Amino acid sequence: MWNGEPVAIIGANMGGMAAARALAGHVEAVVYDPGASLQWLPNIHELLSGLKRPQNLRLQRAPLVHRYGHQYQRHAVTGINWRRHILSLDDGSEQFFSRAIVAVGGVNNTFGVPGASEHAMPFKSVLQCRRIAVRLQETLGRGDALNVVLVGGGIEGVEALGEILRRYRHHAGLSLTVVDAASRLLPALPAGVDEHLRALCPSTVRFCFGEHVTRVSADSVSLGDTGTLPADLVIWTGGAGAHPLLADSGLADDTGFAPVRKTLQSIHNPNVFVVGDAVADVDGARISPQAYHAMDMGRRAARNVDALIRHRPLQAFRPAHKPQLITFGDLDTLLVTDDRVWASPALRSLKEAVYQLGMAQLDGRRPWRRGTALFRRALEGGIDEAIDLLRAPPALGRMAGMKQWRKDG
Repeated sequence: MWNGEPVAIIGANMGGMAAARALAGHVEAVVYDPGASLQWLPNIHELLSGLKRPQNLRLQRAPLVHRYGHQYQRHAVTGINWRRHILSLDDGSEQFFSRAIVAVGGVNNTFGVPGASEHAMPFKSVLQCRRIAVRLQETLGRGDALNVVLVGGGIEGVEALGEILRRYRHHAGLSLTVVDAASRLLPALPAGVDEHLRALCPSTVRFCFGEHVTRVSADSVSLGDTGTLPADLVIWTGGAGAHPLLADSGLADDTGFAPVRKTLQSIHNPNVFVVGDAVADVDGARISPQAYHAMDMGRRAARNVDALIRHRPLQAFRPAHKPQLITFGDLDTLLVTDDRVWASPALRSLKEAVYQLGMAQLDGRRPWRRGTALFRRALEGGIDEAIDLLRAPPALGRMAGMKQWRKDG
């Protein structure tokens, strides 16, 4: 174990915890995060239907950090003075660091739309998605009508829509409108994917494409050209913004995110590494905000910190070209590869496998406890999945077929 000054890891979700794990046994670190739990964000949409529960998507940070051999401070870092190597914490104290890995992620981005911060429900954490789930359950569970406006037709929006339909598509009181400035769902994918997904939706789902939200109030959403939509519940999946710590600390460019070199070192200071959704670009190349990229970046930053300390050559981060899975409730699942998009409900099991393996990889407990937790998550998820199939027999018939679209087609 290295006995020099500790490395600071600022933020302890996907990228930060992957970095902490990679440093274990090599370099001592102090991990800073105000939240008690790590959250597996790729599956938070499943909270809306009840397929996942909050405890399925959380791991307690302190035991994991301690098992990695590091210190854990449940504080928010409010400032990074990278010239003097000093962190400012939310309790007013200051802490010295030798090197830092900044993994603060992103924040909800309302794009300055009036009323959005006050009246729209964000979709960026387990707690936020759980609040939406409770609102849906309380209102529709009583048999009341509910006008839902879902802002955003990207990956988050599609997965949220799918989970709402999984549980409530036969509820007579549900009216749901999807709003996006783009011309279709998942605009980066072939147009046939949008047509396919919309064809799976019931008639109670309305789509307003090419529309900008101009105001959100307590009971409505105003659009640029088509007037006002009634809204009892507004779900905001319109994208992620930069964490203010980056700009406040002088690490950001004009986008608010932090540009880094190929080695993930900040362009401002070689002793500060930035990973995950906080990164603007890597040596000019934009990295998509995916969990596996954040984890890979966290591991590479940790190895480069170790190399820097030991005066060894640093290695460039090379993003892995991994397929992406996008679920649409129990109606379908998309597998996005370099050249094609595949669709089949049977692919849902792959998303579940990624979740189970990812949680097991992050879980630093002793093997028997890690196995017990994995079994519990698999059992709960498997039971819910079986119930869904039994409630929706047509899904069984669709599992044998698989649609596909070429990305250049």
